[in-house]
Amino acid sequence: MAVDAEKKDLPVGDTLVGHGIITDELVLNKDGFPLFPQPVLADELDPLNWSFAQKHAILAIVMALYFMFTYITTTTVPSFPVLEEQYAATIEQINWTVAIPALGLSLGPLLWASPADIIGRRPILILGTLMALVATIGAALAPTYSGYMAARFFQGLGVSPASNVGLAVINDVFFEHERGQKLGLWVLAIDMGLLFGPLIGGFVSLAGYQWIQWLTAILLGVILLAELAFLPETLYPRRLMLTERSKEDVGVKRTRKLGFANVKPVPGMSHPKLWDTAVRFVKTWKYVVVPVSVFTYCFGWYWWVLSVVTLVPIAYGEAFPEAHVQGLLYIGLIVGTLLSEVLCSGRLSDYIVIRLAKSSGNQKSAEMRLWLAYPAIILTAIGLIVWGISIDQDYHWMVGQVAFALFGAGIQMGNTAICSYVVDAYPMQSMATMTFYAVMLNMSAFVDPFFIVPWVDSVGFTWTFAGHAIITVFFCIPVLAALHKFGAAMRKWSGAPTWVNPEFEQTQFPPQTLLPGKTKNNIIGQTLNPHDQNLSCGGSSGGEGALQALRGSTLGVGTDIGGSVRIPAAFNGVFSLKPTPERLSYRQVANTNPGQNTYRSTVGFLSTSIGGLELALRPTLSTKPWIRDPAVVPIPFREDELSLVQERADANGRAREPYLPLKLGVLWTDKTVGPHPPILRGLHTVVNALREAGHKVVDWEPPLQATAKRVHVSFLKADGAHDIHSHLDLSGEPLIPDLQKAFQLRPPLGLLETQDLTLQGLEYEAAYSDYWNSTSNDGQTVDAVIMPVAPHAAVIPGKYYHTAYTEVINLLNYSVAVIPVTKANKGIDVVDPSYQPLNDLDKKNWEAYDPEIYDGAPVGLQLVARKFEEEKILGIAQIVTAALKVHG
Repeated sequence: MAVDAEKKDLPVGDTLVGHGIITDELVLNKDGFPLFPQPVLADELDPLNWSFAQKHAILAIVMALYFMFTYITTTTVPSFPVLEEQYAATIEQINWTVAIPALGLSLGPLLWASPADIIGRRPILILGTLMALVATIGAALAPTYSGYMAARFFQGLGVSPASNVGLAVINDVFFEHERGQKLGLWVLAIDMGLLFGPLIGGFVSLAGYQWIQWLTAILLGVILLAELAFLPETLYPRRLMLTERSKEDVGVKRTRKLGFANVKPVPGMSHPKLWDTAVRFVKTWKYVVVPVSVFTYCFGWYWWVLSVVTLVPIAYGEAFPEAHVQGLLYIGLIVGTLLSEVLCSGRLSDYIVIRLAKSSGNQKSAEMRLWLAYPAIILTAIGLIVWGISIDQDYHWMVGQVAFALFGAGIQMGNTAICSYVVDAYPMQSMATMTFYAVMLNMSAFVDPFFIVPWVDSVGFTWTFAGHAIITVFFCIPVLAALHKFGAAMRKWSGAPTWVNPEFEQTQFPPQTLLPGKTKNNIIGQTLNPHDQNLSCGGSSGGEGALQALRGSTLGVGTDIGGSVRIPAAFNGVFSLKPTPERLSYRQVANTNPGQNTYRSTVGFLSTSIGGLELALRPTLSTKPWIRDPAVVPIPFREDELSLVQERADANGRAREPYLPLKLGVLWTDKTVGPHPPILRGLHTVVNALREAGHKVVDWEPPLQATAKRVHVSFLKADGAHDIHSHLDLSGEPLIPDLQKAFQLRPPLGLLETQDLTLQGLEYEAAYSDYWNSTSNDGQTVDAVIMPVAPHAAVIPGKYYHTAYTEVINLLNYSVAVIPVTKANKGIDVVDPSYQPLNDLDKKNWEAYDPEIYDGAPVGLQLVARKFEEEKILGIAQIVTAALKVHG
């Protein structure tokens, strides 16, 4: 749909024809689910906004090439007897002429995918079609068997982009909720090519076997012309355009504005290396549900198609010796496949997912796609058994047609179910998953012709195809049922892939206002946790935390005024350092309400290691930031402070004589909201590890944190949210719903109120300091305090109710390091039925704990030292981490 530029000013709740409903954050489909990908509504160059006619013209071109994907393989089957004579070859050797293009089809996706992510889909599809056209002409003219086989290989290699690159085009122009139907049509094309190939080839062979290849060349020529005339580039820099959508002219050429023969990298996005497709193919084996589902389908189900197709001339050779009559025998397969697609495949798959999601609180799961596979397996097995028996028992050919219809319907439904499943399981890695699928699918087609004839010669049609059916039922159903039950857990266990399709590559977008403990804005919505996408990545530096969890970064910078460096570190299982505000420069750093200077934001670091934090702090201080920024206290990096801590323990974190062991306090609860079981276990783990290492740990019971939180929040909101709204008003951007209550416009605090709050904050700081000093009753003052970052592990979005554990440290301006400790474990971190909530807020937080959802969530804790003790807390973090490693 072409969206008019004025549509961007539609009020909240208005409906867009072709898309759905616009909310203040997202465009929803008609069923109320957020559209994925999100369209750039004002951009007519966004493929998601193109007209129905143009989208489906593109789909038709992709389907036509995917039709040729299998058509070239099977259209020669009726001419096998002539080819035997022409090339003086055996029937087994002629069977291999079907396997060789399948080999090209299998290797091609590994070759074409990366270039298609660099220079675009259009040039790769055109180049592949041209290669297939030239190879087809070579096959028609080949004088020898070896020359014919070489041409057949390049035919397969040329049309192979229709698989993964063709799917990428479909993903570029259609939304996720349309995927089942479009994938069903796409799969229909490959199945129709497989079946129409011998039907058409049988009639064309009456004019001579070469004319099978000449007709193929004509068809490829028509597709090539259609690509040149009607296939624009569809690779679109979506992340860039979503970021810059408020600008009238972004200045990036894209889609239809690219050159007619563009061979340069598509601008506005990151691009993979040429070898990345092969590397990602290997990496995909790690994401277990993809190889398990694809391998099961390809080698336990789909490859029987080649058994059927290549054996028709043998099965019916005596009764119907004419090649064109044999071609008509594929009509049953065609009818079954078509009826399956119309009645039981794409649309039905989408319908099942939507109905199941609505009954599950609008929660979709990729495993919902697998429901379609079970009836498909049964239909396939019945069709195989009936056909095998019909041949050996010499039943009427019509029995075979019914069997073919059942078999074709099962294959079509199964293909749709598996394709949709792997794409939904990893939607942002669809190019890699479909490359994997295409390689495996065609590798199975390559292998089948080498063993099927000997199998039939050995046991006959009945037991050959009964064997096929037994494998399909008793192998595929249990495996897919296991995926159905455990697939989500397997995906969680596998973790998130370390790459995405190039159109989803992005820089990190901070949360709106930079204030909440989540990463959510009107550009990309909510960023989720790479460890488990049911959980939050934290905020406000959640993008960096998530990127480090994926190991896309090892060191990053963030800012912290209420936990924005510490929360993402804890939630994503990485390390962080929050210095005292005046230790590092904040000059010319963008910030919310920069005039609020009583409790200042501070620049900090996140890293995948403690060494990374030290590496960031040391050279930063070596630049003497106090010279440029008068707000910075002139304290260089103090090697002696770090050494004084490090010498108190050995490399395993054990206390070392004659030095004093560490003395650490532990805050079990702030007495307002108690921690969930995983956090409590994390605290006990650290305490036990330190005591085993010979260090002292004492309970920490400071002044109530509720006072500090109240004062701190009052200063964050002191201007009545006027600064936030002044920036939002520049573009008319609304506040995200999560912040609308907390940051609605109100009168700012008066001078006397501000002064009173300042005094309350100073009194709290003094009381906390006095308490710290009082811990020296045994002659040794507490070096640092172990405490939760939050009362929960990486949190379920929308259920972060209590931020005092981090905010109190901002009021005190203490130095803090966050370390990863463990992960939530549903088998250990069970709900305590005897727990008595401290208050309504504690009850709300406690009831939000779900061991199943939290299972595997990172658990991080903060180590808190006093003001300007960054070197000391880094040394303590090194010792604690070493002790944890030994403790296990």
